[in-house]
Amino acid sequence: MKYISITLFIFTLFGFTLLNTEREISLGEKFDIQINDSTQIEIQQVLSKTSQLPIYYFSDLYIAACNTGECKMINMKIFWDVYGNYFKYEVKKSDPLTKFNHKRFKTKEYTKLHLLLCDTASKFKNVAFNHLTEKQAGKVFKKADASSGATIKLFTSDNIKGAVKTVHTLWHIANGKVKERIYKASEKLLESEKNQITKTKKTDNINTANLTTLAYLISTLDGSDISKNEEYKEILEAIYNSKDKDAKMLISNYFFRTDISNKKAKRFINNYKFLD
Repeated sequence: MKYISITLFIFTLFGFTLLNTEREISLGEKFDIQINDSTQIEIQQVLSKTSQLPIYYFSDLYIAACNTGECKMINMKIFWDVYGNYFKYEVKKSDPLTKFNHKRFKTKEYTKLHLLLCDTASKFKNVAFNHLTEKQAGKVFKKADASSGATIKLFTSDNIKGAVKTVHTLWHIANGKVKERIYKASEKLLESEKNQITKTKKTDNINTANLTTLAYLISTLDGSDISKNEEYKEILEAIYNSKDKDAKMLISNYFFRTDISNKKAKRFINNYKFLD
C-alpha cells in the first residue's frame, strides 16, 4: 500500500513551480516563531501562482550566534519543504558564516552544516544552549573539550570546531517549532487537493516533478530504503540525472535524515554551493 501511494504521488504533477522559477510564484501568509527568549524569526510561505498551493517556506535570518554579544551575526536564508522538513540554506559570499575568533567557515564546513541540520536525531535536540560550555554544563556532562576549555566534548565529532553555538542555534531553528507550524499551514491548503488525486499511469515526464510532489513522496516513506527497490531506484536515477538541483536536494536530504547510504546523494551534496 505504501508503494502504491509513493507511485501515485511521484508521478502525479500539480503544476507547481520550482524554487528557481520565481516568475511563477507568489507570496502567501507570514507568521512568527519564537525560537527562544531572545530569538524570533519570520517565516514566509511561497505559493504557486497557478494553483495558489504552497511550494516551500523560507526565513531571512539575521540573528546572534551567541549570547555574549561578541559573535558575528548569522546572516543567511533557510528553507523548509511544505511539510516542515529542513530543506537547505543560502549564505552570501559577502557575509560568510564565522566560527570562534571570527574565523570564516571553510568550504567543506558549509556541507557539514547542512548534514548536521538534516540530522533530526541530533544530540542538540535535548541540550539547552546554556549547557554548551563546560562551566555551565555541570552534572549534565562530565567531560569537556580540554583544548578550548568551553565546548563540551560530546559535540566534537558531531559539530564544526569553533562553531558549536552557531550549529546549535541553527539546528533548533531548522528542526524545532517551525516544523509543526509549517505542517499546519500546509495541511489545510493541501488536504482537498490530495483527496482529488487518483491513480495515474507511469510517465516519462519525471523531470518535471515538482517540490510539493516530492515532499509528499518523502513524507510517506517512513524510513523505508527506496534505493533497494528497483522501481524507485529508476525514479531516483531520473531525478539525479535531471538539472533540477532542488529536487535532488529533497531526495538527498531524505537519505541523510534516514542514514541510508547513497553515493549519488553524497556526491551531489559535496559539490553543492551553499555559499553564493
